[in-house]
Amino acid sequence: MKNLFLIDGGKLYKVNPATGEYQSIAGDWSSTRLLASCKGSLYAIDKSSLYKVNPENGGYSKLEGDWSGAVMLEGVDEHLVVMDGSALYKVDPDTGSYSKLTTGWSGSPCSTVL
Repeated sequence: MKNLFLIDGGKLYKVNPATGEYQSIAGDWSSTRLLASCKGSLYAIDKSSLYKVNPENGGYSKLEGDWSGAVMLEGVDEHLVVMDGSALYKVDPDTGSYSKLTTGWSGSPCSTVL
């Protein structure tokens, strides 16, 4: 079964969606704006930086890029997708290197992956 990860009150939580049981994971996440998962890791945009986060212990590493305008972060297959301003970017989840996919978006997305 998959777990739900969420940030509330500046804390990162791992939640069992079947039982509601949860545990707090180390770290201060009070300025995190976006959270997604990809390839078994969590990814967070905190202020203007993208971080790869270990879902078991909260350890993290900073990846490439300035994401100060990011309004969306999704894990899609083996990569991340970020909307920053009116552009969509494909992001390598290991390095943070990115390439622009398309532009012209309104910058106010609701998104999910299916």
